[in-house]
Amino acid sequence: METLEKELDREKKNVERLRALLEAVTQRETIAKIVHDLKAKKAAQVEKLAAYNQYVVASAQESEWRKSVETLGAAIQAAQTEIDGLDANLETTRGELLTLNGRKASTESQYAAVLKRYEECHGKIAIFNVAPRADAEIPEDFDSAVSFYLNEFQRQLDLTRDFQSAFSGLGVFADRYKSNDEIKMIRDLEQELDALPKREEALELRWKGHIHGLKGRFQEVLNDLRLVENAKNKLNGEFARVSISDLKAVKLTVERQADEVSLIERLASLDELKLMGDTAPLDKIVERVRRKMSQNPVTHIADLFALGVTVTRADGTVKKHPDIHQVESDGTTVTIKVLFNLLVLKSLLHKEDVAVPFFLDEIERLDTANRGAIIRTAKELGFIAITAAPSAVGEVDSCYFLEPDERGRIALTDAQKLSLKSKPEPRVRES
Repeated sequence: METLEKELDREKKNVERLRALLEAVTQRETIAKIVHDLKAKKAAQVEKLAAYNQYVVASAQESEWRKSVETLGAAIQAAQTEIDGLDANLETTRGELLTLNGRKASTESQYAAVLKRYEECHGKIAIFNVAPRADAEIPEDFDSAVSFYLNEFQRQLDLTRDFQSAFSGLGVFADRYKSNDEIKMIRDLEQELDALPKREEALELRWKGHIHGLKGRFQEVLNDLRLVENAKNKLNGEFARVSISDLKAVKLTVERQADEVSLIERLASLDELKLMGDTAPLDKIVERVRRKMSQNPVTHIADLFALGVTVTRADGTVKKHPDIHQVESDGTTVTIKVLFNLLVLKSLLHKEDVAVPFFLDEIERLDTANRGAIIRTAKELGFIAITAAPSAVGEVDSCYFLEPDERGRIALTDAQKLSLKSKPEPRVRES
């Protein structure tokens, strides 16, 4: 233990020694740094002292230096003013240069345009062989003179085009005035224009005559339609006295075709139109007529109306048939057609003592009332009815029974005739 304690004391002393040594080494570096800083401060103070000494020496020359600085500042200010003026002049000169360059380019462009337009003048030769106007003022300026020439030439072209257009509008009428001598052509046209009022008056008279003729022609068509309607009314009066089947009444109807007749009525009622006036109303009608003619170039009077029949049946009901080709039954249709034709033919005869025969086959297909109506009406109107049937009918005056002979031929002779007399109607005694 003692040995260890002694050893421990030695070690502690050694540690203290080493610690003192370490602390001395550490303090040395700090002291060296402090010494270095002190040396730096000393050097700075030496420099400041030198500068101060120099300042003290230079302070004696401060007044002279200030005067030199003021002189130099005034010189610098004057130089700056001169520089500013030169810069302003430079900018002005640059602007003027740009303006001059622009004027130069514009002048060159105008010059080139004038030369180009002047070159155009070489190919533009006057069309009319006339002398220039005495009062024509040609500009002295070259550019204005070129523009004046081109404008006058264009005006000449426009006038020429207008004249040719107006001249061509005259049609074949103006062909005889065409000439290479424009002066003569214009003089001839002026003479023609002087005579225009009389020609226009003559054309106006012909135009009015044409319009009146056109209106009269279509008025005749309307008159024919009215004749058809009057004939219809007359035939209805005749039909009222004839009994047909079991019908109470039979009336013919005439229905006008609205599209066709309205156009004719419009043409027939044209207002007075002047030749040189507004022809718009006539143009519309002419366009309708042109379309109509392109579809059907010929219009018959029968195309302007439809013939129908209105019947009143036994029970009082009324039925309209738009077409005469089929009215009620087949027998009624045949009866109405036969009577219609008989009445129409009778109206066309100019002599009362003329008897026209007609033939009606298969009369037995009609009922007794219709056969009687046809035969009776034919007698009243003066027609000779020739009928044919497989068997005898009692409404005729005479019957012929036709049979072939030994050679197969059929001959009509009095030997085959059988005369019939109508049975007298019984008299009714009135009480």
